[in-house]
Amino acid sequence: MNEPMKRRNLLRVRAGAIAAFVVTLVWTGCQPTLHTIGTRTCEESKWTPQSYSIQDILPGVESNLQAQRTYVVSRKDGADGGAAESASWFLATDSVLLPMRFRLDSEGAAQWSGTRNFYGEVRPGVPTLAEVFPSLSGASLTDTAWLIRESPEGCMAVSLPPVQKLQAIAAP
Repeated sequence: MNEPMKRRNLLRVRAGAIAAFVVTLVWTGCQPTLHTIGTRTCEESKWTPQSYSIQDILPGVESNLQAQRTYVVSRKDGADGGAAESASWFLATDSVLLPMRFRLDSEGAAQWSGTRNFYGEVRPGVPTLAEVFPSLSGASLTDTAWLIRESPEGCMAVSLPPVQKLQAIAAP
C-alpha cells in the first residue's frame, strides 16, 4: 500500500472514531438521569423549587402527640412540574415517604404541603390519640429530600434545596 492510501485509511479510521465518540456523547446526554429513592426509580426533573421548609406545631393540650411537623415546598413561577389530576405527590425525607397536597395559590405560585406527627409516652390518665405513622421510603436520606410525582406516565423526582427550619409554633 502506498503512502497516500495509508494516510486516507488512517483519516477514515480517525473520522469514524470521532463520529462514534460524538454519537456516544450525544446519546448519553439525551438519556434522563434516574435516581433510586427507596424502592422507587424515578427520572430526575429539570425544574427547581424555590424553597423547602419545615415548621413544628406543638399542641397546647397534654397528650401523646408531641408535635406536628408541616413540610412546604414552593415554586414562585407557577410551574407545577407537570402536576396533573391523576398525579400523586410524595416527599421522601429521613426514612419516610409523606403524601403531599398540591395547589396553585391566587398569584399562580405552586405549593406542595404535608404533615407528619411525632408521638411520645404519657403518664396514666392522659388522653392518647391514635398514632398514625408515615410509610417507610426504604431509603435513609440524611442530607437531601426529594419531591416525587407518581402518575400513569411514570415517576419523576425533584431534588429539594436545603431545608429552612422555621420557628416552632406553641399552642396556648
